[in-house]
Amino acid sequence: MEEIIFKNKPIKILEKLGNHHFKVSYKNKVFVIRDFNIDSDEFKNFLKYQKRLQISGVRIPKIKKIDKKNQLVLMEYVQGKSVFETLLTQDLGEPYFQQIFEASWYADHEKITLDFYPHNWIMSDKNLLYYMPFNYADGIDDKAPFKTTMIKFWFFTKEFYEYAKSKGAIVDKSRLKDEYETNKQIVLTVVQYYF
Repeated sequence: MEEIIFKNKPIKILEKLGNHHFKVSYKNKVFVIRDFNIDSDEFKNFLKYQKRLQISGVRIPKIKKIDKKNQLVLMEYVQGKSVFETLLTQDLGEPYFQQIFEASWYADHEKITLDFYPHNWIMSDKNLLYYMPFNYADGIDDKAPFKTTMIKFWFFTKEFYEYAKSKGAIVDKSRLKDEYETNKQIVLTVVQYYF
């Protein structure tokens, strides 16, 4: 089994989750270690983004420990499926709409723009919604705010269908409903949860 050295101690790698993410076993618990390209500002930027997101109230995985020397971060492992994966087979439940509108409000209040594409959000097995990219753009994006534009990607709309196809996903087109009914459902959701 492969290992990664974190603060001069070997930690067992359980699974590689991506180019820079590793599922690990640490003190008999499961965590994620993220590594960074040493010759870049990624690590410094990550810490800056993490701090501001945490202050804003947007739910992100908790950072447990930081290895500054090796530019590694040990963080909470969030068990669950992405909103994207879920929408491929079923509609989202109400608790997630409340949480995404809260995250949108927190981001607006902090004057930052999150990436609201559904592959960036994990629905934990405790029904909590986590923002995974740990990045944002400064300022509020008035051209594509969540409540009017990006919300369309959180329902099985033609926009989501095209987006899923562009990601190479197998999508059941028969799940597309009448556009008027879908838009009505979106508007009612916005009215219910936007605050």
